[in-house]
This record gives sequence, C-alpha cells and structure tokens, in this order.
Amino acid sequence: MKRTLHTTLWLLCGALLFAQTTPGLGGQNPEPSISAPQPQNPAHSGQAGGNIEILSDTEGVDFHPYLAAVLKRVRMNWYSLIPQVARAPVTKKGKASIEFSIMKDGRVSNMKLTEPSGDASLDRAAWGGVTTSNPFPALPAEFSGQYILLRFHFYYNPGELSVDKTRIQQPLAGDAAALKNRAEAGDSKAQVNLGAAYATGDGVTADDVEAARWFRKAAEQGDAAGEFNLAILYAQGRGVPKDQNEAAKWMQRAADQGFAAGQFGLGSMYERGKGVPQSATEAAAWYRKAADQGNVPAMNNLAFLLATTTDPKLRNPKEALSLAQKAVSAEPNNAAHQDTLARAYFETGQPEKAAEAEQRAVALKPDNPSYKEALEKYRAGNR
Repeated sequence: MKRTLHTTLWLLCGALLFAQTTPGLGGQNPEPSISAPQPQNPAHSGQAGGNIEILSDTEGVDFHPYLAAVLKRVRMNWYSLIPQVARAPVTKKGKASIEFSIMKDGRVSNMKLTEPSGDASLDRAAWGGVTTSNPFPALPAEFSGQYILLRFHFYYNPGELSVDKTRIQQPLAGDAAALKNRAEAGDSKAQVNLGAAYATGDGVTADDVEAARWFRKAAEQGDAAGEFNLAILYAQGRGVPKDQNEAAKWMQRAADQGFAAGQFGLGSMYERGKGVPQSATEAAAWYRKAADQGNVPAMNNLAFLLATTTDPKLRNPKEALSLAQKAVSAEPNNAAHQDTLARAYFETGQPEKAAEAEQRAVALKPDNPSYKEALEKYRAGNR
C-alpha cells in the first residue's frame, strides 16, 4: 500500500538578530540568531513552518526515527548556507520544495527542485542543505525496498506566507495546542519549538515572556537549542532582564555540547567581551569549532579575526584568506563576506584582488560607507 506521510519536522529559517554590525570591526561580523526549531514527533502533522513528505511506499516501516536523523543533518547544513537576503534586516520570505530519493545505502538520487522560491540564492541554499548531507545513513534494515522518495519544504521567514495562512491561528489552537501538550509533558524538543513559536509569533500570539519560559524549561533539561535560545533572549533582554552574564552562561552550555550556533555565539561574546573577559584567543578557538562544523558566519568571523589581529600568535592572513573564500563560496551574495575576503586579500599582499572583492561588496551594499572607504584604500594600495 502506498503511503504518504506528512511530518512536522520543521525546516524553518527565522532571522531575529540581536545586532547587525560590530562598531570598530568594519561591520563584518554578525552575531547569532534564534535557532531554527527542532524536530517534532512526525506522527503529528500540519505545523506552520515546513514539513517532509514520504511519497513512496513505506511498507509499514516506522520511518520517524530515521527521518529525525535525516532532518537534523539537512537542517544543520541548510542553516549554514542561508543567504544574507534571508537574514535581518532584509528577511526575505520564500519557500522552496525539493524532491529526492534516498537509496538503500543512504545515497541521494534523482534530486529535483519542484517548487522554486523565486530567488536563486534561497533555492541554492535549500539544494545545498541536501547535497552537503549526502550520503545519509542506510535505510532501516527492516525496510525491503530499494529507496524512499521524499519531498522537503524549506521555509524562509514564513510569517504570513499565504501557503501557511490556513494553519496559523490566534490564539493557540489545533496543532499548536498539541505542541503545547507535548511541551507540558516534558518533551524538550517541543519546548524549544513552542518557545520559538512564541518568539516569532508563528502560529501563536508573540510573547517573549512565554518564549523565555519554554526555552528555560528545555535548557534546564540540557537541550542545547534551548540553552542557545535562552542565551539570545538574555543578550537581547527579551522576556527576561538583559543580562550578558546569564547569556554567556547559557551560551557556554550550548557550546560545550557541540552546538555550532552556540560555539559561534560564544566566540562572538569573547570577541566583544560580552558576559566574558574579552579574549581574541578564546574567540578564535570557539569560532574554529563552529567553522569546522560548516557554520558560515563563524568562518567569516574567524577569517576577519586572523587577518586583522595584532596578536602574532593568532595572526594568520593565509588561513584567513582560505576561510574567507569558503564563506564567500557558501554565500556569494553576502556583502560582509565579500568585505572580509577583500581584507584577507589585502593582508596577504594582493591589493588588486582585494579591490575586486570590495567592489562586489559595494555593489551588494552601495549604502555602506565603510565598504567604499575600504575600496579606495585597496585601490590605492595603502595599508
């Protein structure tokens, strides 16, 4: 019997940055945002945000645990590829849908973009979320088929997207009520999802106090996403008193669990001395951990730090250039990454290439005066 399974494994990008630029550092380095929601029990369907569909026969095999692992990998890789246009302040909206097969040995086959978002950079990020996750684990041993056919939906800043309007109700109702029931029963992933819903107003009335309450419940259970999101709220003073020390405490806990966004966030706090002693060495160490997991903002920040630091033990323009090139390759339309690449070229004695990269940054952000100043400097070849 052919079975189509709609899941609530969310693939959701939300761009709630607590700072856009960093004075004194050229405005390059973005700070972290509220983490994308965590996977829910796939038996419940229809949540606003996104879903996965199995389009082929499951033979009665329970694919929920397998899909949770697949989603975790895709979400991590996709999130690191999300382009600047989907982040604050632009926060472009869109939805991309991709179909592909996972073969018995976990290899991806027959990928196709079935619903473009209308923006090539959003489609490219969604596509990359799948391709960089390939291969997946082998299909469950009890499944005798040769493949499963999936359709993934990637939502960027969904808010009031028309595709989801029938699913968004105010106040809490339907699926959101079921989510709250699971959260109240102690499911930490549901608690993170419910906190994110309250933080973004996605399916419920936005309420930062409630967001903080649910993130805290998840964090107190040791959920890394809950710890990270609670840290963000403390750093912003949303739903809780603004407290950089508390923000650093929870960010440290998320980072210690290997949560890439937490490692990036902790690096950012060390670089700025927010809640922790300012330390370029510690910042570089945590950025590196996140960058090693494919976190693109961490690559960018580490590149800028290695290119510009005056600490001879840290300074490494050659490595900075390599990292900046990787960041630009992942997000070519990110002006800040082009700016960092330009600086890395300049610090490695390549002013002409620096000017070319900075020109791209200016073209992407023509109203940024620091990019124009840097372009003049590189063209002149002056340090």
